[in-house]
Amino acid sequence: MNRTPFCALALVAIGVGVCGAQTVSPVKELRIRFGNVAARASASLQCADAIEARLRARGSTLHPQIAFLRVQIEAALDEAQAALAANDDAGASAALVRAEALIDRFGRHFGH
Repeated sequence: MNRTPFCALALVAIGVGVCGAQTVSPVKELRIRFGNVAARASASLQCADAIEARLRARGSTLHPQIAFLRVQIEAALDEAQAALAANDDAGASAALVRAEALIDRFGRHFGH
C-alpha cells in the first residue's frame, strides 16, 4: 500500500480545520476524511506492531484474527484510495466506512 499521500492529506485536513469558514467540496471532504482515517489506521497499526514485537520476544504471536483485520484495514484503505483516484465518491465513501469499522474493531482488541 502506498502511504505517501497520507501525510499530505493530513496537512490538508489541518489547514481546513484552521480556516473553517471555507466551503469544502464533497471530493475534498472525502480526501480529508481519507487522510484522517489513514492516520488513525496508521496509529492503530503502529500500536499493534509494538505489541507484536513484545510478543515475538516472548515466543508468541498475535491472534490470527488480528492479523487478518490488519490486512482488511489496508485493503479497505487501498480501495478508498483507488476510488478517490477514479472519482468514485460512493465507492470511496463505502470503503472509508468499512475501514473505520475495521479500525474500531481492531482497537477493541487492543483496548483503544
